[in-house]
Amino acid sequence: TVDPRDDLTFWFTNEYYDGNKKTKVAVWKFPACGDVDNLAAEAKSTSKIDVSWTPNDDGDKVLLAYSDDGTFGDPTDGHEYAVGDNISGGGIVLAYGNDTLYHHTGLDCGTKYYYKAWSYKSDDTYSDGATTDATTWNDTITVQPHDTSACDG
Repeated sequence: TVDPRDDLTFWFTNEYYDGNKKTKVAVWKFPACGDVDNLAAEAKSTSKIDVSWTPNDDGDKVLLAYSDDGTFGDPTDGHEYAVGDNISGGGIVLAYGNDTLYHHTGLDCGTKYYYKAWSYKSDDTYSDGATTDATTWNDTITVQPHDTSACDG
């Protein structure tokens, strides 16, 4: 049976005899349909993170958002977002379209940023979304007579 909590997890049970009656339970989870693949975020400096992804097999457009605390809402099906739009429940839109790389710049030093990407499918619905995160560099530079953080400016 399919687990109604996520519609992706499949549970299978089987009874067999090995001198005694036994039950075997198996479970596996299907990947979410239509999501982007290989979503990754990589810090490039104290103020820049590159976010990259591979479009889904259908080549659908991608909606990319970020959050300071990892909280994301769900995009509204049928609504195409613009850069800077807020997603109800959390997240600010960084990109929408067919690109596969976004350079998130102007970030705070040594800060963790969260990202989520959804595919906008041909039936005007959004996929479940994939998430990743990265932290900007917080380099320490040795300067005589003391250490200072690159974040100090």
